[in-house]
Amino acid sequence: MKLTNTQKREIVRNDYNAIANQYAESYCQIDYCKKYIDDFVKSLKGKNILDVGCGAGKFTNYFCKLGFNAKGVDFSTSLIKIAKQNYPDINFVCTDIVNYKTDELYDGIFVKDMLFHLPDQDILTTLQVFKKILKPNGGGIAL
Repeated sequence: MKLTNTQKREIVRNDYNAIANQYAESYCQIDYCKKYIDDFVKSLKGKNILDVGCGAGKFTNYFCKLGFNAKGVDFSTSLIKIAKQNYPDINFVCTDIVNYKTDELYDGIFVKDMLFHLPDQDILTTLQVFKKILKPNGGGIAL
């Protein structure tokens, strides 16, 4: 059976929706990559960060605690629901980054453990989305 890219992404979305509670409780601890994150934010010239594949919002919350204007996006409705419950003052959006449309520009885009879920053909599309929403001459991407 040959699946389309959309069907492949839908399988991943369904898997994350199914394990959302366990994922939110046990995955994405800040401590093991804190230095990496701190280096990323030091490189930014502004305060607006988009956390792509934000999951349950732990990293988005960390950026906000550091004083950044962070927005989290993820395509799992269940994970976004948990993120909104845990961090009600943070802007979380349920969307597929491949089809993400916005007029907002960001100083930094944070992507952790997300790109490998995309079908190969969608990685280039996603990077083109990043290029459109990243501020020119000063934005940073942490992959």
